[in-house]
Amino acid sequence: MATIVLNEPNLIAPLHGIISKVHDFISGRASWVLQGVMRKDINYLFPYLDNFTTLLKKAYQNSTVGPIAKICELLITAYYSKTLNKSQHYITKAHLERITATCFGWVIRDYNVAAKAYSMAALLL
Repeated sequence: MATIVLNEPNLIAPLHGIISKVHDFISGRASWVLQGVMRKDINYLFPYLDNFTTLLKKAYQNSTVGPIAKICELLITAYYSKTLNKSQHYITKAHLERITATCFGWVIRDYNVAAKAYSMAALLL
């Protein structure tokens, strides 16, 4: 699925729409697909950073939080990279604050180990 989205980047917007349906189990599956896309190319997320970082505080299902926490780790890792990259231009202080606050919440609440590990990695940087 991630390959299909990579080949058709216009599918990222509908994918965000599915993820935003936080009460539906399908949001977890959509999160996994988005995580696969972001592992390949984080640049596809930049046009949607405002929506993505606003969505963070709404996610609560373990199947959704794990992949989203990994995406947060990828974003923070790219932002604090020593080599210049696009993330340093697109990620704002507001984005960083939303990611930090949400990751901290995921660490202290009862979520699976992967979500906590990804969140801790994002907070560590």
